[in-house]
Amino acid sequence: MIMTLSYDSPGQVDWCNDQVSPLLGTDCVIRPDVSLSSLTSYRVGGPAEWYVAPNNLDDLRASLEWASSEGLRTTFLGSGSNLLISDQGLSGLVVGTRHLRYSHFDLGTGQVTVAAGESLPRLAWKVARLGWQGME
Repeated sequence: MIMTLSYDSPGQVDWCNDQVSPLLGTDCVIRPDVSLSSLTSYRVGGPAEWYVAPNNLDDLRASLEWASSEGLRTTFLGSGSNLLISDQGLSGLVVGTRHLRYSHFDLGTGQVTVAAGESLPRLAWKVARLGWQGME
């Protein structure tokens, strides 16, 4: 069973068994009972009750609105490095942030704005290339 969400109408869901049919042009797909072991560096852990890996902020917003409307707890999952997840899994909605990549460097203030899915090694490389310090 796969559920797709529409950004234009986050409460509207489509349940389907065999194919994903995004609603109103979005491809935000929330899947039930997804194994989390393949998403961690230790390769252990049970399933997420619900799992989504949004591609953009609109999909993230729609996913969070759906979880809220269903009364579900939300857990964010980054790259899964050094993370242990119980074999019993996680209840609620697990949001994988791996596709949410963005970084902005304000040369005037020295401030960096980074999205949750941005790779830390890649960020460190960019900061070092600018000659900045302090990411220890």
